[in-house]
Amino acid sequence: KNTFSFRPNKGQVIKAFDLAIGTMQVGQTCSILARCDYAYGSKGLRMNGKVVVPPYATVQYEVTLIEVK
Repeated sequence: KNTFSFRPNKGQVIKAFDLAIGTMQVGQTCSILARCDYAYGSKGLRMNGKVVVPPYATVQYEVTLIEVK
């Protein structure tokens, strides 16, 4: 479980988050299933040199909207 904040439609998160979060209400939970073109694309995601999400992967997240500022 991770908590983070971001500014919508500024390229700070994957495209699927921008699209889904914009339709949610505070307290709502949704499951996001994102194709690679709405997630990490051809580069995938690496952290500290380690592959976390491989290139062209479909990813799934369960997200709860906690707060809107």
